[in-house]
Amino acid sequence: MLASKISMLLFNSTAMGTADGPAVCLVSSDENRIQTLVLRVSSLNRAQTFLAENGMLGEVTENYFVIAPEKIYGLNVRLVSGDN
Repeated sequence: MLASKISMLLFNSTAMGTADGPAVCLVSSDENRIQTLVLRVSSLNRAQTFLAENGMLGEVTENYFVIAPEKIYGLNVRLVSGDN
């Protein structure tokens, strides 16, 4: 059974995930919504090039890129280096 093969880890009171998979961090807010998704990518340079070539590059900082929210229905999706 798949559920028995996935061991859920509680990293702290607000973050949970699998040992080798995605983690979810829940933060208190006045609104019931997804505020930001942070995705680790293998190459920030390739991600930036792809997003720029397709008119989807939003905010660029030293630590992350944002997919242009207006291109993805207002979502805030940040791409960070998977090297961490």
